[in-house]
Amino acid sequence: MCLGNVVVVLGVDIAIIIYDNEIMEYGDLVGRKASEVLARLGSASGGLSGEEVVLRRGEYGYNRVEKREAGVLDILIRQWQSPFVYLLGLAAIIAALLGEYADAGMIVVFVVINTVLGFYQEYKSAQTVKMLRKHLTLTVRVRRDREEKEIVGDELVPGDLVTLEPGDIVPADMRLVKVE
Repeated sequence: MCLGNVVVVLGVDIAIIIYDNEIMEYGDLVGRKASEVLARLGSASGGLSGEEVVLRRGEYGYNRVEKREAGVLDILIRQWQSPFVYLLGLAAIIAALLGEYADAGMIVVFVVINTVLGFYQEYKSAQTVKMLRKHLTLTVRVRRDREEKEIVGDELVPGDLVTLEPGDIVPADMRLVKVE
């Protein structure tokens, strides 16, 4: 399942979740009435029932993108993947071949210091982002069992009716049903 890009929505009232290509192809959405889309998804204007949500979550899973976190080795390798570092490495080799060992040594020391500082900054930033992701939770207003409820964005399932207001983040791929 894919959350796609984070989008800020303006002036939207109701949207329907459609984030699984098995449920409906994009072409099926174009030119269809909202009632047809709801029927195709087995949803209704009152939203999904609690039982249906449980069944769909079992079939489709949670609405989240699993992202592999960069390890220490990944971060270290990235420090060496720069044209600037390649150029300095070449300069150090040329200086050594010309017998300028002090210059070659200084260039190597500079590259090592740059690598250590870059690694430290990127590692600390990755840890900060990881901590922020733990503490930030996207909440979404959905209509289920004919009531509007606020749930965690991970709990959305195909066919959920989502209410959006100006400034809200779109929690998944959706088809707009009603715009005011």
